[in-house]
Amino acid sequence: MAQTTSEFMGIDGFIWFVGVVEDRQDPDKLGRVRVRCLGFHTENITDLPTADLPWAHIMHPVTDPSMHGLGNTPAFMVEGSWVIGFFRDASEKQYPIVIGTLPGIPVQRREGEGFGDTRDTGVYGPYPSTNGLRHSGHRIGEPDTSKLARGIESEKHLALQRRRERRLIGIPMATRPSMTATVAGNTGERLTFANAVSGSLIGEAGISPNPSTVVVVD
Repeated sequence: MAQTTSEFMGIDGFIWFVGVVEDRQDPDKLGRVRVRCLGFHTENITDLPTADLPWAHIMHPVTDPSMHGLGNTPAFMVEGSWVIGFFRDASEKQYPIVIGTLPGIPVQRREGEGFGDTRDTGVYGPYPSTNGLRHSGHRIGEPDTSKLARGIESEKHLALQRRRERRLIGIPMATRPSMTATVAGNTGERLTFANAVSGSLIGEAGISPNPSTVVVVD
């Protein structure tokens, strides 16, 4: 019996959605998220609990191989993230794929209902924050875009403060005349800068004539 066109992925129609991430604790550790889709799912978490939403795979760019731990995986989305995607199985709508996120301006935190972060507590979150996130200071009523990108609190931003606190200082610098020579894998040889530039290890073009010779300034 011949299959109908509706049974072939790719020619069975393109059904897309906009929705909200409600869970990112993927048991298979694939970086999947559970998404409640506008128009397809009810906001009533009693009739449709978050745990019953299908897991959505995340589409990565072609610069990310998404296999064997290569690239940037898993994707970084949080509960409350608005996303856009499509269903691989257009008619059944059980295999969603997220292709991107949508920033906005959250006006209130949804509690006790879907299309939001349904958690009451969390190490990170819940989102959006009424008191301000500890890493960025974002709170309800302001754009999701970075404050640094918007030119707000540029010098007082918490991210910059943490980077300055963690900055390493007192790192040794390469200085003359002491140099370390690695000749054919022997790291115990040393030479002075004067001998190095005279051509004993470095040629006229500044490159060692011996490919196995490396000169490192310490």
